[in-house]
Amino acid sequence: MIPLRVPKFTMLFSILGVLMLLSNQATGREAPQATALRVLAIEIDGKAADSVSGVPMTDTAEGTAKKSNLKKGEGIAQGTEIVIPPRTVLVLETANGNQIRLQAGSGFKTHLVIGRGETHTLLFGEAYFKVKNALDFFNVNYESFLASVRGTEFSVSVEPKKEISFTLDKGKLLVQRDVKVKILEENKVATLTASEVLEQGKKTQVRYRLGIDEYLKEFKTFRNAEEYYRRKLEEDEQSGEYDRVKQGLNDLGNILVTLGKDKEAIGYYDKSLSQNLKLYPEGVHPNISMSYIGIGNAYVGLGEYSKAIEYYEKSLSQNLKLYPEGIHPNIAMSYLSLGVAFDGHGEHGKAIEYYEKSLSQNLKLYPEGVHPYIAKSYIGIGNAYVGLGEYSKAIEYYEKSLSQNLKLYPEGAHPDIAGSYISLGIAYDGHGEHGKAIEYYEKSLSQNLKLYPEGVHPDIARNYMGLGNFYYGLGEYRKAIEYYDKSLSQFLKLYSEGLHPDIAQSYRNLSFAYKGAGEQARANEYAQKAQDVETRLKGK
Repeated sequence: MIPLRVPKFTMLFSILGVLMLLSNQATGREAPQATALRVLAIEIDGKAADSVSGVPMTDTAEGTAKKSNLKKGEGIAQGTEIVIPPRTVLVLETANGNQIRLQAGSGFKTHLVIGRGETHTLLFGEAYFKVKNALDFFNVNYESFLASVRGTEFSVSVEPKKEISFTLDKGKLLVQRDVKVKILEENKVATLTASEVLEQGKKTQVRYRLGIDEYLKEFKTFRNAEEYYRRKLEEDEQSGEYDRVKQGLNDLGNILVTLGKDKEAIGYYDKSLSQNLKLYPEGVHPNISMSYIGIGNAYVGLGEYSKAIEYYEKSLSQNLKLYPEGIHPNIAMSYLSLGVAFDGHGEHGKAIEYYEKSLSQNLKLYPEGVHPYIAKSYIGIGNAYVGLGEYSKAIEYYEKSLSQNLKLYPEGAHPDIAGSYISLGIAYDGHGEHGKAIEYYEKSLSQNLKLYPEGVHPDIARNYMGLGNFYYGLGEYRKAIEYYDKSLSQFLKLYSEGLHPDIAQSYRNLSFAYKGAGEQARANEYAQKAQDVETRLKGK
């Protein structure tokens, strides 16, 4: 069968907390504040009030929603989602003395308030933040956008699916967002972090469109991309600025993982981890969690799943401490990453356990029920059931994933839709429904030929390999040879030096197909070619 491709999740997750500045005070581990916020002031129609009724509040840990009466001075527990009623402004004060002014119609959630730092999410609407005290971290996030500050006054405004803006009133603000880098060689895409600093007397506002992929740079070759980010890291290190160095290490690590240089990437992630552990000797911080995820991703790329599990578990432990209400996109992604690693390790039952935990989190985080991470959870569960040989269950979850992706990408052409089609092809093939299998294999190929009109791409090559596997399984060796030849031709164009595991696999597949067709001499020829490539790969 065509091998299932294990996704490498980048270390830049949807809402990943990031440090800006550190406090010089020595601190130990602290318990989160049960009453993280208190109501400092209430305004209705511009006039001060002592209470407000009908405030929608949700305890995300329990999943219970109710309308409450809030009084001035009343406490609000962390992990509570709150929606501000019309004509009302609510001013909250955190346990650290920082103020949050929530405008009418805004949605807000506090994840963590401890002496060392705070993490908040603006769900929609507009909020104004007045950060008085020096903390290790004060993070405000929305999807892949993050504002990190110390001693700053700023506002964030979110119009879901349309626009997000950050405005600085006083001090300094670091705004970070996920961006993509495209490498034309093999059509690779890496996800990195882009930063902008807002500062008084300089730039004080930024706006970004939501719901689109932002491509920061495009490189012709792997070498161009790698050289650029190596030079960038040198410049970052020369600056001596902690944030620049941290981001430079992580960006180069991400690029190397994207290029398949996972072993080398670990060195840069390790360096980032070492710096974070020195800066935060108490051992719990969003940046430490991010370093663990990066190392885990690299070990997945190397196929060292037990090591990946070790680091993903460390990241999960961090996130459960950072977000003690137990529901957060970072926790969901830790579960998903552990599912991938256990699946790769052959522990498919354990993988399903973590995929289902991820799915449960994502269904609570995105109650509208349609989101890329919900689709990824479904595809992960399907993969694990394929590993167990339970193809009917795999089909059930792959169809759910396909349904999600068709809603997410209504234009009908997207790599995730193509991935759902090929997954369904694999499952129906395993289930013995070969007619359905070929239908989905061909749908996946059709998608990829539209997505990559130049006609050469790793996904197209793997589509051909999948079709070859399909016909080989039916004993139609001539048809299998036809598709294996097409797959090999693609891989030889993609990897012109002729040295890649997919080339070795293509030679091996042709050897088996020619043997099945009764052409032993040709079978031996391709078997030798496969062995030669594998030997050279081991010597790299």
